[in-house]
Amino acid sequence: MNSLKPALKLCFPTEMQWEYACRVDNATPFLWGEQMDSALVNFDGNVLYNNERNSEYREQTVEVKQFSCNDMGHLPDVVM
Repeated sequence: MNSLKPALKLCFPTEMQWEYACRVDNATPFLWGEQMDSALVNFDGNVLYNNERNSEYREQTVEVKQFSCNDMGHLPDVVM
């Protein structure tokens, strides 16, 4: 697309931009609240955020729609 309309300077959103868009006017760090939890998102549960407890680390991607959507129907990011 950029070769057709270079003035647009299109790009994919960054992880931060996507996470912000998925929060749907939510003021918490994540679309589901204050803490990460492997029941809500796929991430390295050994890397702690904001003094949270350890969580499951699957070490692989998971099936689509395994986790709940936000209020607009967007799924959370898969973080590996």
